Amino acid sequence: MRKDFLEQVSLDHLNTCKLAHLKDTFLSIFRPLTNDQRRPLLGYGMTAMSSLANACVILLGKWVMTAGDPIFYGGLVLVIAGLILLAGAAVKDGIGWMFKMSRKAWKFTTIYTLISISALGCFWLGISMVDAAKVGFIGRFQVVVIVILGAALLKEKFHKREVFAALVVFTGMFILYHTFPAKMSLGFWIMLGSAVSFGLVEITAKVTVKYCEPYHFNTIRNLFSGAVLLLIGWARGKADFNLGAVWWGVIAMAMLGPVFSRVFYLYALRHAEVSKTALITQIQPVFVVLLAMLFRNEYPSAQELIGGAVIIAGCALVILLHPENTKKLSQIYRYFQ
Repeated sequence: MRKDFLEQVSLDHLNTCKLAHLKDTFLSIFRPLTNDQRRPLLGYGMTAMSSLANACVILLGKWVMTAGDPIFYGGLVLVIAGLILLAGAAVKDGIGWMFKMSRKAWKFTTIYTLISISALGCFWLGISMVDAAKVGFIGRFQVVVIVILGAALLKEKFHKREVFAALVVFTGMFILYHTFPAKMSLGFWIMLGSAVSFGLVEITAKVTVKYCEPYHFNTIRNLFSGAVLLLIGWARGKADFNLGAVWWGVIAMAMLGPVFSRVFYLYALRHAEVSKTALITQIQPVFVVLLAMLFRNEYPSAQELIGGAVIIAGCALVILLHPENTKKLSQIYRYFQ
């Protein structure tokens, strides 16, 4: 009897240690590193993994959102993701973290959530109408929106070199737009509206993060945005919880987007500078094109590839031509002289 009791105590202790180790591993994502601990190459690799996870979300979304109502299914993805993030926040900060948020935190989180509803609704709807590769390319337009709105609303500096880079992106968008048949042009504008809305979402996030932890307001955003989209789907008579063959796609999208992609990116920011990680994220459309060719037999035309390449190049220039980055590049150039 005593032997069984001791074995049970040892097992309980082992399980407790495992849970403590998992919690410590999760919390380590948010702990800062010293310069000696940073591993830039690991950060770049994790950023690429984050972009790959987001590309998988786009590809899965093309399959899932065409199997039913994209608004309702999109809401379902967000609610599942919100519940996963809620569990993570509870592990880190306890159950009552929402009640500790300040009024300003709730104010800007509410604004962030309302704008996100528009961005996410357009995104899910656009995915059901536009080829996966085009979704990836058009989505990069938010980089330009962030720079322009940052200058207009947050009084961030907007330099002439960045104007040139923005014009390059607009040129790529113009080329890409003319690859759409007339009957599909609505899908282009919906995806463009989504990119603009996501740019505004990121600008709002820059303000919200001053008053609230990012994973807190993202948890609330996913839960409430998802609930609203589910209600819209229900009001339109499109509510259907019988997901059929796409049930695993819905769960996979919820896991890949806000969970794996976000965790990878948080790890990346611990090891690499944000300016460099932002540049690496521009490879996301490349992943989308490759996955679409491999799994959906979608082969972009030469004009689509040219337009997409011009967009990616413009986004890269937006980042590279920022004064802080040009100073670093000039230092590197002088080093090799």
